[in-house]
Amino acid sequence: MNDNIPTLNQFFKVKKKTDDGELLFFEHYRLYVDSMEKLITRRQTAQSFFLTANASMLTLTGFLIKGSSKWTDDLGATLAGIAIAGILISFAWVRLHKSFFAMSTAKFHVIHALEAHLPAQLFLAEERALKDTKYKSMTKTESGVAYIFFLLYFVLLVFSIYRLIMWQ
Repeated sequence: MNDNIPTLNQFFKVKKKTDDGELLFFEHYRLYVDSMEKLITRRQTAQSFFLTANASMLTLTGFLIKGSSKWTDDLGATLAGIAIAGILISFAWVRLHKSFFAMSTAKFHVIHALEAHLPAQLFLAEERALKDTKYKSMTKTESGVAYIFFLLYFVLLVFSIYRLIMWQ
């Protein structure tokens, strides 16, 4: 077993097993696994929000650029504003991913500790099976998408400022 996984005794006392106690213990385990699933659902909802927000802002940027017959200070300032908003949204997205990663890690530690008292340790087995593959956590992959948007907005900001300064 992984040495970093806490034991249940660090969190609460496991009483001697009885038939009722085993049922109650399994019910706690089931509820906790369900809370992990809810966390994943919240992460997916947040992911959808940030993807939609970024897609909307980039679409708006495209319409503004295409709809403008020439470069104006107003267009440059608007694009710079969109870029700054996009950078802030991307930064918030990365921070949120880090929070979800920390919460997921903590939940899996508790699930692994609970599983130590069950006949099978399925989540731990899955984690160990994935170590032999090229699997990357979804949270890290999703953070990469946020960094790509951050980079796009940074380029847009630099371009907008350059155009505002150089073509006066």
